[in-house]
Amino acid sequence: MCKENSTLVKPDAAEGRETSGGGYITFFYQKDNFVCGTFTMPPGITLSAKGAMSHPGDEIYYVVKGPSYCDLPDEGKTVRIEAGEGLTIPAGTKHIPHNKPGKEEVVVFFVCTEWP
Repeated sequence: MCKENSTLVKPDAAEGRETSGGGYITFFYQKDNFVCGTFTMPPGITLSAKGAMSHPGDEIYYVVKGPSYCDLPDEGKTVRIEAGEGLTIPAGTKHIPHNKPGKEEVVVFFVCTEWP
């Protein structure tokens, strides 16, 4: 629970970095194992060059601009998420966000985890 004052976070003032796969990630909030931000991927990009990732907590994607794609290797499927749709990813689920066939995508993410 947030017990601090409300804070307006502007993307150009938020901490961000390039991802290992060639996209860009911006962090709006990182505290107490809760992270919220956006990632942007141009066509042909995978979020992480390391492949599948997983987190000890649940994660939610909400696609602002898309579609967005996420491979779920343990389920043997790729999910296409349209703009205005969300995807819930349970704790420990391996996933590979990517934009192989698409147009530029922007995804808001919320994850309960420790972030490296």
